[in-house]
Amino acid sequence: MAKKKKRSSKKKTTSRKKVASVPKEPNMFLRRTIAIAYFVLATLLFLGGFETGGGLPESMFDLVEKGLGFAAYLTPIALAYWGYHKLRSDEHVIPFANIVSMGSLLLFLSSWLHVAFYEAPTVQTEVAASDGGAIGELIGGGLLSALDKVPASIALFVLTVLAAMWAFSIPFTAFVKLFERKEKSDTDIADLKAAAPAEQQKKMPSFKLNQGVPVITDSEKNEQKAQKRATMKNSAVKLTPE
Repeated sequence: MAKKKKRSSKKKTTSRKKVASVPKEPNMFLRRTIAIAYFVLATLLFLGGFETGGGLPESMFDLVEKGLGFAAYLTPIALAYWGYHKLRSDEHVIPFANIVSMGSLLLFLSSWLHVAFYEAPTVQTEVAASDGGAIGELIGGGLLSALDKVPASIALFVLTVLAAMWAFSIPFTAFVKLFERKEKSDTDIADLKAAAPAEQQKKMPSFKLNQGVPVITDSEKNEQKAQKRATMKNSAVKLTPE
């Protein structure tokens, strides 16, 4: 009897392990609701940025502005961006690349705003002015301790542009083409000459040559003119009195 009880206890433990190993299905409704919440937050921050919509949107935007500075005006776009990618994916999960790319864009932009528009503290202010918020002051201030204002602002500007290209899937060649000079090739004149007859042919009226119609060449025309002149001379000689 004791052996039978041991076997039954083993069966119970194996059945419990099987039940525990079954993964739970994700709650798609909850994930869709969170994605829609991103759009709602984006709308509230957009209204708060223009000081409309009531006390809640304005207080929300003020809180974000303290952290990111003027880069807070980009947060509605960032939230809508994340909500779009969350709804677009099959499992309603934001891809990691989209999270990092847009997050880095916000961080680099706030840091660049701090460095580019940095003003040293004076006797009147006693505090350095910052347009990048607390986060921009933290990252940009650390960079300013190692570099001057001009190279630091250039470096952060380039990083901001690259982050924007990464977030919106803009190829790097499009950024390089902005600085390329368009060189005029020597084949432009040849192309115009080749295209000119085709355009002239379009403008020329089309005609058909029916079968049996005689065709007179230039040489035949000259011969006919010479014959006419000879006959006219002969007729003039005959009409003159002797």
